[in-house]
Amino acid sequence: MEHLMKHIEDICNDNGIIMKRHNGKCSRAFRNYRGTGKQKISVKRINSYLTYAVAMHELGHLLGPHQHSHDVLEREAGAWMWAMTNCKVWMPCMKSGMIRRLRSYLNVKGEPDAEHIIWQLVPRS
Repeated sequence: MEHLMKHIEDICNDNGIIMKRHNGKCSRAFRNYRGTGKQKISVKRINSYLTYAVAMHELGHLLGPHQHSHDVLEREAGAWMWAMTNCKVWMPCMKSGMIRRLRSYLNVKGEPDAEHIIWQLVPRS
């Protein structure tokens, strides 16, 4: 998994993004970290393909499409699209983890219209 961590570090270095590793539960992206104008991600140690996908998803919140939308579902879908496009590998466990996370947003926010971008990633039930 070290080569996947290096991939994330390289993307951060190439884009001036601060990266902090943590042992907590949630990974996050910060567009304006502590009012400095700097971008930062806080990610768990990469110990599986899924933690790699989640870290790439956080980078997608800083580098991906639809991140200035007022629609949280659109921002989440855009971040995952960026992650899928930019991951060195995309394994079935990464896809199922993405779908599970996106469905949790759908459970809270409700289902958007049929043309919403999220349906490009989440199978309709």
